[in-house]
Amino acid sequence: NTVIDDVNRTNAFNTFSELLNMGVVPIVNENDTVSTYEILVGDDDILIGDNDTLSAIVASLVNADLLILLSDIDGLYTDDPRRNPDAEFISRVEKLDDSYMNMGKSSTGSSVGTGGMNTKMNAARIATSAGADMIIANGSDMRILHRIMDGRDIGTYFRANIDESTYMTDMDDSIRRQILSLRASQPEDALYGKNADIQDILLSSDEYINAKNILCYADCRGEVKTDGIIADALAKGKKVYLPLCEENYSMNFYSIASLDDCVKGHYGIAEPVADERKRFSQSNCASETIIIVPGVVFDRKHNRMGYSKGYYDRFLIRFDGIYKIALAFDFQVVEELCAKPWDVPMDKIITENGII
Repeated sequence: NTVIDDVNRTNAFNTFSELLNMGVVPIVNENDTVSTYEILVGDDDILIGDNDTLSAIVASLVNADLLILLSDIDGLYTDDPRRNPDAEFISRVEKLDDSYMNMGKSSTGSSVGTGGMNTKMNAARIATSAGADMIIANGSDMRILHRIMDGRDIGTYFRANIDESTYMTDMDDSIRRQILSLRASQPEDALYGKNADIQDILLSSDEYINAKNILCYADCRGEVKTDGIIADALAKGKKVYLPLCEENYSMNFYSIASLDDCVKGHYGIAEPVADERKRFSQSNCASETIIIVPGVVFDRKHNRMGYSKGYYDRFLIRFDGIYKIALAFDFQVVEELCAKPWDVPMDKIITENGII
């Protein structure tokens, strides 16, 4: 199931992220054109029969900041305003509780869809529990989205209240953001000595000295620098391979004779040119190979958290047996991560303070 299963949920998140990065606006519709079955979620077979619920789930999947639901009424009322002229409009809900949920149950269905205020309240519960604010507004105004984004007080606003127990909440993502922010804030001169210490420890290790094949990353965005490592390996006659991210979230390594062989890829990262003759394959001897792995967060049990795309995990599963060395600054190492079944642990982690 896409919502509950960790692997499927990660794949869905990656799909949405790539589409948005490409400038594509994804359209997700509960009315499946190739299936008459409704969508079931979880062990209790919760039915998704409306786009309100589905939109909240998608908002949770992509870690959205705001979900906007458009209806044919202005927002949440204390009762159905079509039947009760004394119904009062509610402009803001700070914390969603049973009293507000009951207001949704008292409302009639929408005249333009399968959902009513009840489904919108269920959507609010899902979205706000996952950390997204939500607004219900009247869609008859063609410029309603522009007015909301301009900051106007329109519709009913539901404030996010993260529920750490909800299945949508991914604490890993919070840790990832914290460490990335900390890494980005480090002054370049403060990292100079740390990079040098990490490089020295790696270059003096038995695994590196004895390896004939070095699979290495080209550093970017504050990662431990590897240009000196690559230069040293090439100078010593070792075969150096750099990664290239390809279709379907796969990654392959291609040999280089120099960093000048590379081209600038995503985020300005140096990437090798795809050439089947130079691709690292199963025929290469794993016992004579080490892979130097980047990451965002590590723990003392050698678990690794990357950028959430899964490139390295998929590669390492394919090439089981290669000795795995991660490079990280000491502040990137925490006591323990919640490892997933598909996460591949490292054999060794090197920081400026030594080997873990």
